[in-house]
Amino acid sequence: MHDGKDGNGKASAPERLHRGRNFGAPVLWLLGLIPLLARMLHAKVNPARSFQCCYCAFIAVSLCWNHFEGHRSFYRWFSSSKIEPSQKRGLGHAGERIYGLLPAPWLSPLQHDAACAALCFSLLGSCFCWAPRLCLGVAFLAWFFYYSQIFCATKAGGHGSTLIPGTLLMMALSPAIEDTYTWKDSVEDWWALDFIKLQVAATYCGSGLCKIAGSLYFRQFWGNGTTLQAYTFDAMWSRPGGEFTWQLQAIAVQCPRALVLAATLSLLFEVCFPLALKSQELGAAFACAALAFHTGVYFLQGFDFLSQWCPVILLFALPGASWQMTWASLQEGAASLGLDLGLSLAFLYTACSMFVSLTMVDVWYGEMPRWWSMTGVPEQREAGFMDPLIYSPANAKHYLPEEDLPKFPYKILQFGYLSQVPKELQKFVRPECLQHEGPMLLFANFPVPKELKDALEKMVHLSLRSSPKDAWDSKKLREMVDLQRLCRLHFERAEHRLSKKTD
Repeated sequence: MHDGKDGNGKASAPERLHRGRNFGAPVLWLLGLIPLLARMLHAKVNPARSFQCCYCAFIAVSLCWNHFEGHRSFYRWFSSSKIEPSQKRGLGHAGERIYGLLPAPWLSPLQHDAACAALCFSLLGSCFCWAPRLCLGVAFLAWFFYYSQIFCATKAGGHGSTLIPGTLLMMALSPAIEDTYTWKDSVEDWWALDFIKLQVAATYCGSGLCKIAGSLYFRQFWGNGTTLQAYTFDAMWSRPGGEFTWQLQAIAVQCPRALVLAATLSLLFEVCFPLALKSQELGAAFACAALAFHTGVYFLQGFDFLSQWCPVILLFALPGASWQMTWASLQEGAASLGLDLGLSLAFLYTACSMFVSLTMVDVWYGEMPRWWSMTGVPEQREAGFMDPLIYSPANAKHYLPEEDLPKFPYKILQFGYLSQVPKELQKFVRPECLQHEGPMLLFANFPVPKELKDALEKMVHLSLRSSPKDAWDSKKLREMVDLQRLCRLHFERAEHRLSKKTD
């Protein structure tokens, strides 16, 4: 860690390197989710309607927050930036077609604002008694118009918002969504909510099962702590947050035994999530565990699932849950194919979602590549910026040409050594980067000072000299954390004068 001494060896005031937010909006969302969970547990009205109102109101507020925090300004820059990723529109980090079939529309910044307004007002409108089904249908369509434009942005292109359209569709098809006060326990009135829970449970379980499959394939337990350690170390570069958050990450990286416990519990949580369908008590327990799980993910890795993903978890706390009810809903959906349009659509949508969830491939291949990224954005964890790790001149799938880097309004630096990437990951790296000769591969949109370049090269050499057993060596871990902080110090001191040619 920076020693806090000046050139004469005297103590100097510590320099504040990490100017981002320590807690950020996700913690506010957590404080909002807990009261909503408590309210639903004690609701005296139709639980389906209670969940729908809580969910839609929460998503609407979160949407407005993210839009005005950064997504609005991001799209204005992105749509006129002429960088390679801006030449398409779609979903996911790669800008794919909607459901793999429909091309996404191209919207102007003003039209994008209108899509946000339509989505927000339809979500809020569904909370009132007037035509909630129509409002939910409009919100379902508006979601695709809004998010397909900002697929490159944080809190937009990843998994955080993917549960929203399916949840809105199921609630729009629910027979009980217009009845506010009547409590109903029949399958005919509950099947839509059961289908939502099945999709969520399959997503978590699929994630856990692919980690187990990876453990068997590579003969290395995913929960041994080193994978989570590597994820956290990557986040120290690209999503450090504020000083307090960075300190938490540094402590976690140097405590691999604690990460073994955290990773193992996370794996059990994901694989066993279908048990949440068994009863209200188990559903409420898994809902609370999910909030704790995603809070930990935010602090250690900087990913926000609380503001858009977690509200659907509240559904598991509703009374009336049981294996029998869920199985009856599935049977009802299968029996109605071709007879009831709404139920048939919900059943097929749920079946496809479960299939996709259970065939996911986790991005982990035993050994992590030596590749890191830093940006000059203190609010990198917040809405409105591109993911600094995914889009890169070295990435074959999410290619960002080197000549596009100067088009960004802030500093970007990506570096590492990719000539020893595991063969399972080589398809994600451009061939010229795999064949690069030299001590380090470096991309930047500013003149890199010698002291920064020397520190980065030392970081690469240190990682190349390390062996798997060094992940448990406290001395070497401290050396890596200290060197990472030194690199960040030199990066912050570097002037942001865009260069015509990068290293």
